[in-house]
Amino acid sequence: MKSIIPLILLLAIITSSFVLGKQFPAVNLKSLDGKSIAVSTEFAKNKLTVVSFWATWCSPCKKELDAINPLYQEWKKMGVEMMAITIDECQQIYQAVQKSGKRLMVGFNRRFAPYYAEMKELIKNRTSPIVVSTRMNSPGIEKGWAAEAGQGGVVLGEGCHFVDLMYWLTESEPVSVSAYGFDQHNVAATFKFADGSIGNFIYTVVGSESSGGEMVEVFSQGVAATTEDFKRLVVKKKDRKGRSKFFADKGYDEQLASFVKSLKDGKETEITAVDGTRATLGCLLMLESARTGKPCDFNLDEILK
Repeated sequence: MKSIIPLILLLAIITSSFVLGKQFPAVNLKSLDGKSIAVSTEFAKNKLTVVSFWATWCSPCKKELDAINPLYQEWKKMGVEMMAITIDECQQIYQAVQKSGKRLMVGFNRRFAPYYAEMKELIKNRTSPIVVSTRMNSPGIEKGWAAEAGQGGVVLGEGCHFVDLMYWLTESEPVSVSAYGFDQHNVAATFKFADGSIGNFIYTVVGSESSGGEMVEVFSQGVAATTEDFKRLVVKKKDRKGRSKFFADKGYDEQLASFVKSLKDGKETEITAVDGTRATLGCLLMLESARTGKPCDFNLDEILK
């Protein structure tokens, strides 16, 4: 199942069997052919329902749906139902979830990846701002349909994960973003956070295929940590310590376990609709700043009103 973990803006898994018999809120959405669909009637009793927020212009979303499609019949035998919803209706779902008290989890798996979790543990007692540097190198992807601007572009599709990662590491709300870019697939952005921390995000398709794809560095009081491609972690204090894995551990198992536990305990999930909205907004403002050459204020509260 790891091969179909989504590269989408939002992945929500909502279950009715763990919500004390309550029904999903009455939300009517439109299908691609214009038909009105009542979401509550689509949620079968005692079944898990996977809700995928997507858009016709979002190439990673389409890739996810294509990956799930051949497995859907197998999923149905296990009692899993699937609903796909456009990103334009994300705000409606957010409001409905807030009113209903249902639990929703967004698929930002990096929060559960072991090396990222250890990185955060290293800085948990900090008393001053930190600097976070993130980079994604994807040479060659610009040659495919996934990178077409009309499909949403890879910066938006993958950048949301890193906006969330920087928020999670700093535990502080982003307040502004400045960015520059070229060719639609290359961007360098700097996020300022409320506690004074700084986060940098670079997405590029002009690098070497032999270089690492993903690298994150954190600099805090007396410590620096670097992780690359989910496989390597280097921690530098007074001395240097490093570890590596043969296979990348992206935290998918831990993420699913966290979701199930939240259902059993009747508690909120670790990654909520607010987190998904924040990350999506961060990407949109980043691209807007790159387009205009001007910084953009980041006010999540205005979006959630």
